Amino acid sequence: MNRNRNPAKVNNNNNNNNNNNNNNNNNNNNNNNNNNSIINNNNNNNNNKNNNNENERKKGRERILNRQKEQVEQFYTDFIIFAVMFIHVVVCPFTKVEESFNLQGMHDIINIGNKGSDEQGVSLEYDHLEFPGVIPRTFIGSLFISSLSYLPLNLFFGSNASNFLSNLFDNQFSSTTKMVQLYFVRLMLGTISCISIMIFKRSISKKFGNQVAFWFTLITVSQFHLMFYISRPLPNIFALILVIIGYSFWLNGSGEDGTGIDWMVMILTMAIFIFRSEILILAGPIILCCLTLQKNLKFHRFLVIGILTALVSIIFTIFIDSYFWRRILYPEYEVFLFNTIENKSSEWGTLPFHWYFSTALPKTLAFTLIFFFIGLISIILKDNNNNNNNNNNNNNNNNNNNNNNNNNNNNNNNNNNNNNNNNNNNNNNNNNKSTPITFLLPILLFVGIYSILPHKEIRFIFYSIPIINLISAFGATKLWKYGKSKSNQTLKLFISLFTIGILIGNSILSVFSLYVSSLNYPGGHSMISLHKHLNLTDEMGLLLLLPPPQEGTNQQNINCKVHIDNLAAISGVSRFSELNDFCIYSKKERDVNFNDFTYLIAPNTSTTQLGFKEVASISSFDHIKLKKTFPFIEIVESPSLFIMEKKKNNNT
Repeated sequence: MNRNRNPAKVNNNNNNNNNNNNNNNNNNNNNNNNNNSIINNNNNNNNNKNNNNENERKKGRERILNRQKEQVEQFYTDFIIFAVMFIHVVVCPFTKVEESFNLQGMHDIINIGNKGSDEQGVSLEYDHLEFPGVIPRTFIGSLFISSLSYLPLNLFFGSNASNFLSNLFDNQFSSTTKMVQLYFVRLMLGTISCISIMIFKRSISKKFGNQVAFWFTLITVSQFHLMFYISRPLPNIFALILVIIGYSFWLNGSGEDGTGIDWMVMILTMAIFIFRSEILILAGPIILCCLTLQKNLKFHRFLVIGILTALVSIIFTIFIDSYFWRRILYPEYEVFLFNTIENKSSEWGTLPFHWYFSTALPKTLAFTLIFFFIGLISIILKDNNNNNNNNNNNNNNNNNNNNNNNNNNNNNNNNNNNNNNNNNNNNNNNNNKSTPITFLLPILLFVGIYSILPHKEIRFIFYSIPIINLISAFGATKLWKYGKSKSNQTLKLFISLFTIGILIGNSILSVFSLYVSSLNYPGGHSMISLHKHLNLTDEMGLLLLLPPPQEGTNQQNINCKVHIDNLAAISGVSRFSELNDFCIYSKKERDVNFNDFTYLIAPNTSTTQLGFKEVASISSFDHIKLKKTFPFIEIVESPSLFIMEKKKNNNT
């Protein structure tokens, strides 16, 4: 039997076996590759985790260092604000007639308190009951500062402390005078004002960055008017403190949640109904901005918070001020009637509509007005670019949505991308709602509306300065960054020096203005000169050289009865400058018999005919004279007050 095999069949079987072997080998290789890939992926994941952990640690260290750097920077800028305020108080401690009500109130609360009070109210010895002024003012500001000052004054400058210091300096003086109290209450008010500015500065840093906050500080302290007045007990300054804190909550609450807006409404309402009713003109545009542009305040919520806060504020001020004025009284209502409804404030002079914009603000900002315009232009251009970018992003998102509808995986990816884009666009839109321009517009509207009132003073628009300085800070930041970005070293140096030069020029102008202003208080200097002439105090009037008389004894045999003329009374004289243990003071204006007094503080020497002689003269600022030599200007002073002493041999 023939058993020859078919060669083709054998070959096919061999090929099949080979293919199977190859497939098995390929499968084994694939398995090995997969295992290797998994191992590699695991290794890569571990490496990535390690890298991520290392990056997170580095970022954590950087955040800590940045936070520490920010805290150090905040400390130094806070110190600068306080130091500049302190210098203004020391150089120019006296106050004028506009500030006299609150200043005399602080003196009486600290030194008289409840002594002599009855069921109707405070003692009749209080200054405002003898000289009530044209319209009544609230005592809440004076009471607040006096309450903060009372314990430290008694602790550090009371009788026990004075005895300790006297023994420490070999009994060269017996105690401190009330001039120390004057410095202290003004520094206390200035400190509260500085704290409000510091709070606002931190809100700027949180919202717009540390650089903007840094330049805001430098711009603010370089200006004269705001730093000069923040320690002066004007009703406007008490209101300004609340307004600046309100601005801080405005910045913090200008996002989507609006967490700080409620506090802003409450604080501004308090300022309106307690201190200055004209802040209503400021609060109105701000609330309108929050309702329409920023959209972070609901109208019904504003009504509820505003009405409740107003009622509490009115009840509180009536309760406090009725006690101090000894009659049922709501002071700010009477001020509102006098200034706004009856328009009697125009009796103190009127100015044209444009004065705030053409004179007051440029005078207040001085050279930093350049920063303001740079900041304003840069913000407007940036807002326009953001709006254009948002429109382009929205168009791109719409195109992506139309083109990506075929593949499920692509749709999911595109949906995720679109959601991210939409979220970014929403964030951009939210940020656009609270750009610096939206904070500036209500302020400019306030100044414009307030310009309608004919009687104008710089202090009436102090509330606009912090926001305007915020815009100026954007300008300074923009200019500084622009200079640093230039490769040309000459141009970079020029822009840097120009930026710094603006601040230096402003500071020099402020120092000059402070010195000139210190010469405008002859009344305060006349009191120190009188007490020095009597050998009662030291050169600055802070230390009492003689011990006060014991009860039941004569006033150290010093016959000192002083009449204070009106010019002296409105240019620095206050109860803080009096030495009541040694002298009797009178500011009587009518039917004055000069022979009843031993000393006169008068604007002329005409009383020589009545048996008085001149013992001292006090000069004050007269005018500025240009010179051909450095420093090219001369401050000319002229005698404005004279201290007249009754001649001892005069028997009249």
